[in-house]
Amino acid sequence: MQACIRTAAEKIRLRFLVVGLKSCVMNAENGQSAANPRRMPERYVAADYEADPLLAEELYEGIRTKRMLAYLLDVCIVLVLGLAWWGLGFVLSILTLFAAWPVVVTGAVLLPIAYHSYMIGSERHATFGMRAMGIRVVAWNGNDPTLLQGFVQTVLFYASMAFTGALILLVSCFNKQARCLHDFLAGTVVVNLSPALQVVGSRY
Repeated sequence: MQACIRTAAEKIRLRFLVVGLKSCVMNAENGQSAANPRRMPERYVAADYEADPLLAEELYEGIRTKRMLAYLLDVCIVLVLGLAWWGLGFVLSILTLFAAWPVVVTGAVLLPIAYHSYMIGSERHATFGMRAMGIRVVAWNGNDPTLLQGFVQTVLFYASMAFTGALILLVSCFNKQARCLHDFLAGTVVVNLSPALQVVGSRY
């Protein structure tokens, strides 16, 4: 009888010990989580799946038309900037007896490339035309594109247009994301600013 009571007491003591150890472990884990909370990366997140801009179909609704309209708006902006640059360049050329003329011409050629590269690599990752149409550029993995990616995408766009004309843009008709050749080579994709998604840490 005493042996049974002793055995029962030992089982109860062991159970309390196990419960106490579990409580200590849980408290330690909670303290560590509070001290080092996980930070979400700056990428797209959705309600039903881990964010990948190549998976969300709503990101590409009407994207081809929006990109075309955005580019037309950007062309108008670049033309205005170009006229201002040529005016300034003409004055500088007169003042320098046309010694600054090569710099003016070079600047006029590089202006469209500089505009698109800087705007894509900027904080909002979209040109003014893209902002007006509610679209932006992201890297193929959902992260923000770098300035180098913006430069590569822009150079490849103008180079492909120079060699093939607008025919190269037909590549966008053969994929659901309406990506062009320069998008694939630069590792970028243009998406809608969909209300179903949010960009953690972004102004949008």
